[in-house]
Order: sequence, then structure tokens, then C-alpha cells
Amino acid sequence: MPKLFKLSGSEVLAIFAGSFTLLIGFGFRQTFGLFLLPITKDYEWDRTTFSVAAALLQIFWGLTQPFVVFTAERHLGFGRVLFVTNIVYGLGMIIMALVPKTMPGLFIFAMGIIVGLGTSGSGFSLIFATLGRRFPQGSKRHALVIGLVSSCASLGQGTCLPIIRIIIEQLGWKWTLIIQGCICIAIAPLAIFLRTVSQVPAELTQEDPASKDNLSLEELDGGDTEYGDDIESRNTGEETLISNEPQTIHAALKEAFSHTGFWLINICFAISGFHLGFIFTHLPAYVKNQGFDSTHEGK
Repeated sequence: MPKLFKLSGSEVLAIFAGSFTLLIGFGFRQTFGLFLLPITKDYEWDRTTFSVAAALLQIFWGLTQPFVVFTAERHLGFGRVLFVTNIVYGLGMIIMALVPKTMPGLFIFAMGIIVGLGTSGSGFSLIFATLGRRFPQGSKRHALVIGLVSSCASLGQGTCLPIIRIIIEQLGWKWTLIIQGCICIAIAPLAIFLRTVSQVPAELTQEDPASKDNLSLEELDGGDTEYGDDIESRNTGEETLISNEPQTIHAALKEAFSHTGFWLINICFAISGFHLGFIFTHLPAYVKNQGFDSTHEGK
């Protein structure tokens, strides 16, 4: 155990754990559209049941993310929350597989609420929050790691779809969901490598001496300028350090809501999330139906 605890501080293992968790979490979430036809056919449900469950998953996933990250950062720690949410994610899919055909409401609850809550812990926000603490804010290493780990989510979306499709054809949709659920539960222990650590201090940045050449004599004398009280530090070339002090929720929300970029990125993600969720859910069934129709007409 001491050796495992020591390894849990490894940056390399943290990157691997975060990448693999995103690959599985996002990859499996995008495969649910493959289950629409086999589930509705076997259980003789209309597509409304599955559509409501899929839509509720998207909504619940988005709404719970801020609270999940807050709980991880302020109360339980990132590792514990990641561990629990991965297990919840897996259990939700197993329940989806075991729901009897007479209980569509339980299916909606399992896919929309349980899986939705599980995906909120295996998404970008929680993993980026814990990985970001391991590298200086604004550094090249920080940007490289975030880019590398986020690319694994895209990799999962592209690789899991054909694999899950083959498994459904070979074993059926119920066993496929059970296998996916077991995989999510099996990767839960990777959370030990993503436990909460102290924030690595931001890198020191030296003020550019050449910037002083653009200052007037009045500014160099410390008069009223657009630079305010910071002029003294510019004259002395003093090193400045980005603050690592945690913000209060009120201060963070005030800063976010007053920033145009915050609103724009939220609007973009909302549009992207809903229309991609719709496409991933219904496009596979639509394509398959069109193929059946064409075959039928050809005959």
C-alpha cells in the first residue's frame, strides 16, 4: 500500500488514468444510439421511451457537473468522487440491461438519472480540475497535458462505436450493456491516481524591461497612469506571481457571469451537446431503417 500511495502522485500515471477514464466515459456514452432499435424491438416500446431517457441523460449530466466538482474540490476529494461516479455509471448500465419490459419508467430512471450522474464524474470538468493542479497554470506543460487528455475523449467516441456494434451483434444488447457496466466499475480504482493534490505554484514571470521604454516621464515618476499602483513593480522589474488562492463561489460566479466568453462558450456547448446527443441517439437507427427500407424495396 505505501508503494501504491507513492505511485498515486505520479504525473504520468495521473495523465494515463485521466485519459483512459475519458476514453471509456465519453466512448460508452456515444454508443447508446446503437441500443435504440434492439431495445425497442425486444421490449415492444415506442421510441419515445428511449428518447426521453437519452434527453434526460444529457440534461442531468450537464446540471450535476458543477455540484459534482464542488463536492470533489471542497468536501470529498477528486479521487473519491471519481471512484464513486464511475461505479454509479457502471451500475446504471447494468440496471438498464436488467430492467423488465413492463417497467419503462425504471429504464428511464436508470439511463437518464443514474447514468447521467455517473457521466458527470467521468467528464472533462472533474478530470481537468484534478489534472490542472499538477502543473503550473498557464505553462506549456499544462496546455499540453490538457490537450492530450481531451483528445482521448474524441478517440473514445471514434473507437467505441464500431467495437460496441460488433459486441451487440454477437452477444446481444443486454450482455453488451452488462460488459460496459463492468468495465466502468473495473476502471474506478484508477481514481487513486487522480486524487486531490496541492496546486503546483504558477511559474514566475519576469516583466519585460523594454516595456519601460514606452512609458512617459510622468509615468516613470509614479504619477496617475492607466497602470495604477502597479507602476512601482514595473520600474523595479519585480517578479510577479499569479495568485493560487482559491476563490469563493460568489467571486467565481461574479467573474464568470461578467465575462462574455463564459456566456458564449456555454451557448456553444449547449447547442453542440443537444444536437450531437440527438444525432448520436437517433442517427444509427435512422441509417439502419433506411437500409432495411432500401433492401425491402429492391426485393
